[in-house]
Amino acid sequence: MWRTLPAAGVVVPDGPPGDPVLRVLRARGLPLVFDGRPGDLRAP
Repeated sequence: MWRTLPAAGVVVPDGPPGDPVLRVLRARGLPLVFDGRPGDLRAP
């Protein structure tokens, strides 16, 4: 679902470290906004 969901960006409400959804969203080039502290800021 995350690979094809039409979106201009995503608000992530507390991304856990190693979350595979974040890798998919970053690979799509979508802007991500974190509410809280992101688990890992390093690029995949």
